[in-house]
Amino acid sequence: MNLGYSENDKTLCHIGFGRQMNEVKLNGINLFLDPPEDVLEKLKKLDAEPYIYMGFIVFMNIGLTLTGFHDENISQKAAALFPKGAWDKRLGKMKRFRD
Repeated sequence: MNLGYSENDKTLCHIGFGRQMNEVKLNGINLFLDPPEDVLEKLKKLDAEPYIYMGFIVFMNIGLTLTGFHDENISQKAAALFPKGAWDKRLGKMKRFRD
Protein backbone atom coordinates (compact mmCIF):
# COMPACT_ATOMS: atom_id res chain seq x y z
CA MET A 1 0.00 0.00 0.00
CA ASN A 2 1.21 3.51 -0.69
CA LEU A 3 -0.02 7.01 -0.08
CA GLY A 4 0.52 9.97 -2.38
CA TYR A 5 0.78 13.38 -0.78
CA SER A 6 0.78 16.78 -2.47
CA GLU A 7 3.26 19.11 -0.82
CA ASN A 8 1.73 22.06 -2.72
CA ASP A 9 -1.85 21.42 -1.63
CA LYS A 10 -0.99 19.69 1.66
CA THR A 11 -3.50 16.95 0.79
CA LEU A 12 -3.60 13.23 0.16
CA CYS A 13 -3.51 12.60 -3.63
CA HIS A 14 -4.09 8.87 -3.77
CA ILE A 15 -4.12 5.62 -1.85
CA GLY A 16 -2.57 2.79 -3.86
CA PHE A 17 -2.93 -0.95 -3.40
CA GLY A 18 -0.81 -3.72 -4.92
CA ARG A 19 -1.90 -7.17 -5.96
CA GLN A 20 -0.45 -8.67 -2.77
CA MET A 21 -3.25 -7.12 -0.73
CA ASN A 22 -6.07 -9.62 -0.41
CA GLU A 23 -8.72 -7.67 1.46
CA VAL A 24 -9.27 -4.57 -0.66
CA LYS A 25 -13.03 -4.33 -1.09
CA LEU A 26 -15.39 -1.80 -2.60
CA ASN A 27 -19.15 -2.39 -2.24
CA GLY A 28 -18.50 -6.08 -1.62
CA ILE A 29 -16.19 -6.43 -4.63
CA ASN A 30 -12.84 -7.95 -3.66
CA LEU A 31 -10.59 -6.14 -6.12
CA PHE A 32 -7.74 -8.65 -6.02
CA LEU A 33 -9.39 -11.98 -5.24
CA ASP A 34 -12.50 -11.82 -7.43
CA PRO A 35 -11.92 -12.72 -11.10
CA PRO A 36 -10.81 -9.59 -13.03
CA GLU A 37 -13.70 -9.79 -15.50
CA ASP A 38 -16.18 -9.90 -12.59
CA VAL A 39 -14.46 -6.94 -10.92
CA LEU A 40 -14.74 -4.87 -14.11
CA GLU A 41 -18.36 -5.86 -14.70
CA LYS A 42 -19.39 -5.00 -11.14
CA LEU A 43 -17.47 -1.72 -11.13
CA LYS A 44 -19.12 -0.69 -14.39
CA LYS A 45 -22.46 -1.03 -12.60
CA LEU A 46 -21.19 1.59 -10.12
CA ASP A 47 -19.67 3.80 -12.82
CA ALA A 48 -20.99 3.08 -16.31
CA GLU A 49 -18.55 5.43 -18.05
CA PRO A 50 -14.98 4.38 -17.29
CA TYR A 51 -12.07 5.66 -19.34
CA ILE A 52 -8.72 4.24 -20.32
CA TYR A 53 -5.51 6.26 -20.18
CA MET A 54 -1.96 4.98 -20.50
CA GLY A 55 -2.95 1.48 -19.35
CA PHE A 56 -5.14 2.65 -16.47
CA ILE A 57 -8.87 2.11 -16.32
CA VAL A 58 -10.17 5.28 -14.69
CA PHE A 59 -13.53 5.25 -12.94
CA MET A 60 -14.01 9.00 -12.57
CA ASN A 61 -17.34 8.76 -10.77
CA ILE A 62 -16.10 6.47 -7.99
CA GLY A 63 -12.51 7.73 -7.78
CA LEU A 64 -10.74 4.50 -8.66
CA THR A 65 -8.06 3.45 -11.13
CA LEU A 66 -7.12 -0.10 -12.04
CA THR A 67 -4.25 -1.52 -14.04
CA GLY A 68 -3.49 -5.13 -14.96
CA PHE A 69 -7.17 -6.10 -14.83
CA HIS A 70 -8.15 -5.71 -18.48
CA ASP A 71 -4.99 -6.98 -20.17
CA GLU A 72 -4.24 -10.03 -17.98
CA ASN A 73 -0.93 -8.48 -16.91
CA ILE A 74 -0.90 -9.86 -13.37
CA SER A 75 2.48 -8.28 -12.58
CA GLN A 76 0.92 -4.82 -13.09
CA LYS A 77 -2.27 -5.49 -11.14
CA ALA A 78 -2.92 -2.51 -8.88
CA ALA A 79 -5.69 -0.18 -7.74
CA ALA A 80 -5.69 3.38 -6.47
CA LEU A 81 -8.28 5.64 -4.94
CA PHE A 82 -8.14 9.31 -5.86
CA PRO A 83 -10.05 12.47 -4.92
CA LYS A 84 -12.63 14.11 -7.18
CA GLY A 85 -10.93 16.18 -9.87
CA ALA A 86 -7.55 14.45 -9.70
CA TRP A 87 -7.77 13.11 -13.28
CA ASP A 88 -9.80 15.96 -14.81
CA LYS A 89 -6.85 17.60 -16.60
CA ARG A 90 -6.23 14.35 -18.53
CA LEU A 91 -9.86 13.88 -19.59
CA GLY A 92 -9.29 15.25 -23.10
CA LYS A 93 -6.66 12.55 -23.74
CA MET A 94 -8.71 9.67 -22.36
CA LYS A 95 -10.80 7.24 -24.37
CA ARG A 96 -13.92 5.43 -23.22
CA PHE A 97 -13.04 1.99 -21.88
CA ARG A 98 -14.68 -0.83 -23.80
CA ASP A 99 -13.69 -4.33 -22.78
